[in-house]
Amino acid sequence: MTCAFTYNYWIDTVEVTQKEYFEVTGKTPVSDTVKNGKGDNYPVFYVNWYDAILFCNAKSKAANLDTVYSYFSKDTLSTGLINSITGLIIHYDRNGYRLPTEAEWEYAAREGSSSIPSPHLANISQAEFSAWFDLNSSNTVHTIAALSSNSFGLYDMAGNVYEWTDDWKGPYSDGSITNSIGAQNPDSYYERTIKGGSFKHSFLYLRPSRRSGTYQIALTVVADFLGFRCARGIIPDAVYCTADTASVVTNPWVVTSDTLNSFLGASHAKVVFENVTSTRRTLCAIDLSHGSYSTKEFTDITNVNVPVISPDGKFIAFCDRGEGLSGSAHVYIRYFDSLKASSWKLAADSAFVPRWWVDTIDKDTFIVYSNSCIDNQNSAWSSTKTFLQKMSGGLPVGDPAVLTGNGSFHDGISPGGQYVATGYTECMMRDLTTGGYNQLFVYPYNGKSATGSSQVCNVSISNDPEHPDRCLFLDFGSQNQTSSLTLSSYGVHEYLFVSEFTGNTLAWYKCPSSESSWDYPEWSNKSRFAIASGVNYSGDAHAIYAINLDNKAYMQIVEGTELNHPYMWMDSIQDSVTNSTLSTDSLGIYNDPLLSSNQLGFSYKMHLFWKMHKTLDVVCIGSSQVLCGIDCNKITNLNSLNMGIAAVGVKSCSNIVNDYILTSCSNVKLILMSSAVYWFGNSSGDADNTWNDYIAKSKGYIYDVNHNFWRYSVPANFDDLIVKAPYSDFPNFDSLGLCMDACGSWGGDSPDLSQVSNWDWPITDTNYLNNFNTLVQLINELAKSDIHLLMVNFPESPAYKNTDHYTRNGPSWATGTAVVEQLKNLEKSYSNFHFYDAYNGGNHDYADSEAQNWNHLCPAGAAKLTTRLDTLIHSILGH
Repeated sequence: MTCAFTYNYWIDTVEVTQKEYFEVTGKTPVSDTVKNGKGDNYPVFYVNWYDAILFCNAKSKAANLDTVYSYFSKDTLSTGLINSITGLIIHYDRNGYRLPTEAEWEYAAREGSSSIPSPHLANISQAEFSAWFDLNSSNTVHTIAALSSNSFGLYDMAGNVYEWTDDWKGPYSDGSITNSIGAQNPDSYYERTIKGGSFKHSFLYLRPSRRSGTYQIALTVVADFLGFRCARGIIPDAVYCTADTASVVTNPWVVTSDTLNSFLGASHAKVVFENVTSTRRTLCAIDLSHGSYSTKEFTDITNVNVPVISPDGKFIAFCDRGEGLSGSAHVYIRYFDSLKASSWKLAADSAFVPRWWVDTIDKDTFIVYSNSCIDNQNSAWSSTKTFLQKMSGGLPVGDPAVLTGNGSFHDGISPGGQYVATGYTECMMRDLTTGGYNQLFVYPYNGKSATGSSQVCNVSISNDPEHPDRCLFLDFGSQNQTSSLTLSSYGVHEYLFVSEFTGNTLAWYKCPSSESSWDYPEWSNKSRFAIASGVNYSGDAHAIYAINLDNKAYMQIVEGTELNHPYMWMDSIQDSVTNSTLSTDSLGIYNDPLLSSNQLGFSYKMHLFWKMHKTLDVVCIGSSQVLCGIDCNKITNLNSLNMGIAAVGVKSCSNIVNDYILTSCSNVKLILMSSAVYWFGNSSGDADNTWNDYIAKSKGYIYDVNHNFWRYSVPANFDDLIVKAPYSDFPNFDSLGLCMDACGSWGGDSPDLSQVSNWDWPITDTNYLNNFNTLVQLINELAKSDIHLLMVNFPESPAYKNTDHYTRNGPSWATGTAVVEQLKNLEKSYSNFHFYDAYNGGNHDYADSEAQNWNHLCPAGAAKLTTRLDTLIHSILGH
């Protein structure tokens, strides 16, 4: 991808120092306990992305400049770290301090050149003059500007500390882009792009094209190798970067409250709506759970109308033409959680305004749609039809059935299937059991005189089984007379009304005082709540409100420019916990507070675990090599789950086994575990301290600890509730936990080598001996329950045979082969321990086409390896 700029910008010559950070914010993220890198002229670190942008705002204020970042509120942890910011907008049209975009940063680092290799980074020897990295840093950060600058006069653009940029990390465009501001939406790890490498990372990470560290870095992460520098400059006509090279320009919108769940009394809520400009209507989605929310905008279809969420919360249905029209139209369905997956459509040539419906007797799910949306006062309306399409897993099953053959009732069907409704331009309900019709909101039930308007719009039928004959709608006002309902005159759409089939008007809801009217109201999937757009005095449906129909309370949840047709779905978890002693604010919530991107993977794998724990025969645990290398679909006649998580070694594996598998998997027969030989020399036994520093501090884990991991007592509704807990979803994982990222290769003849200071160690090392003892203890513990442990040494690039590294992360060949020999010897001492060496010193038959990168298999390689392991597993179990 090539980038161009139509504006000038400034970028700091040095990274923000600890002295400047303190002078601007009054805070010292680098504590006095830090042994190396503490001092005025050292770059600031231990700052996350939120800290960096708040510094930029503070610096702008100090310089009497506009602040670039606006927001509604921020969530600060007890540690002082910013965990989230609600309502964040980046104003690129303001001339204040900000983080550089990825394009700005890379242009500055490359000195305006697109040549490869980049200036000063042709080789390691050259890089040592201008960059602190693992080979010359002595594993510590250094003072700013201690080495040579680049030709732009910028210091430490390579090495020292990684630097935050403004952009969400997303795929590049295939062509060129002007004034890029990165991806419009976050990836599943919530990564902001970081650049430049650090004192801890190898030469390869210094390349300006590198966009992350060894592992994904969520925007809430702090690290001793992560800082930032500031930029300044207005970006005119800023453009988001998309993989299909399209320059997608939509109006910005922002979540204005992250407390919707508390307002609803639900643990999980989802909202969809249309973001409307003069030329496009794009689908937007918000996923809210306790303590966090995520947003996405689907820009592949730009004529979205009336989106609605499926009863299970997994799918969105919408049409490509709106109310008041006839002719050709299509209903589309797509996954709620995946920006990558394409939508699909119903086969009907004319399908308008989809509504989901569940048959209360057979429990089958349907989409109700009509073949026309013309005015129900039009003489042709009686020839239009309403259809019922059975759905399963988001896909149509069989042919659609005609629900009504003499009128299009596109505003819903009641829970028991007795009533249907239509509301353009009069509110009409039909009783399907008797065939009777009734028009709602007419004199004298509408509070108007006999000559008053009975026109309505935006009708939505109730989903309450106890009151299936109710409709919610807007009307066109009572401007010239006092309404006997509201006791005042009122304007168009100023009130939201609820009426029933008998004609009575039951309730009315005035729009918020800051708005002139409502628009696009919809009953949610829970009868106590509705959602609607708020229209300001300029006539723009600029905001979205959740409405409590019981107490008439409102909450604004989104603000933008023109936001149409919102729909809100919420989990039924609150209904099932009324008499429960379980706390749904904590149960199963392993990603709150989000302190590390590794928690995201753990959250998803635990969601799968709790869904399957009672039936599991085989559980696969360990590092990302398990995540990418074990295809549980290839393990035959045994229920299995891939629980591989990045950075997990022997210590975390032991925790998972003792805390969860032994306590909650009564049927498990075998545990497959990655060897992670290279981490046996780490004090943590893992790649880092993810377990103790992040996972163990999550609400869900602490709740499990406080209940002894459910060893002795499990509430009756435990399984029902924990699978409904909010979790981080991963569309690129299959249903049994395998990462489905595309195949690449082993990386050629010069594989990447870790050069961290402790990459090698002898087998007499204390850390190694402690970790090896942890493994032996685990084997003994499993033996008590007659459970086998199969340890797998995963394949890595065969090119490591020509290096001093046994594998990418070490150790030396002497140490690596010695460790493998000791692991093999354990088989002789413990009948329930088994070792499978798929790496075989690099002498394996896993081809380039079966690898993802230097040290991971891809799905093709995972299928090959797991097929072989399947034979071994059945042999171990005596099958």
